[in-house]
Amino acid sequence: TVNLNRAHGDVIDKLKPGVYTLMFNPMAGFYLEVQDPTPMPEKIYGDCGPRSDKILNTYMSRTGANTGVLLTGNKGSGKTLLAKTVCHRAVNVLNMPVILIEDAYQGTDFVSFINSIVQPCCVFIDEFEKKYSKEEYQNSLLGLLDGTGTARKLFLLTSNKADISTFFI
Repeated sequence: TVNLNRAHGDVIDKLKPGVYTLMFNPMAGFYLEVQDPTPMPEKIYGDCGPRSDKILNTYMSRTGANTGVLLTGNKGSGKTLLAKTVCHRAVNVLNMPVILIEDAYQGTDFVSFINSIVQPCCVFIDEFEKKYSKEEYQNSLLGLLDGTGTARKLFLLTSNKADISTFFI
């Protein structure tokens, strides 16, 4: 079961396709809050479509394991747009939930909460190197991302710099 909208006490067995933000309250613990989907531009330039298809096809071809994608490059190169395209297709084509992580959560409770989501889902951390700025914070997530979790998850991380732990590469 997953805590959804902890303030309302909603506990559910399965997340509906959609976008959720991971939240934390010291009294209540981790929970998910439903978000409005981010609108996609009508016209997308470049090769976001084929690249997002490649990411999702790779993810779908792997059974019983997590898939991690690290998108790096210069600012303005389209990393976030590609990740949002993948998330949009995950929700609308694959009927998967997408979980946005907007703070540098770590530790046993965080890992346990993410692992408690036993259905396939996409976990998106934009500007990973800014949220998890210290190498030890990044390394603390390796166990979550290593593919041995309890369910099949697609982890999408974007980074403007090469300030990523070598263990991620």
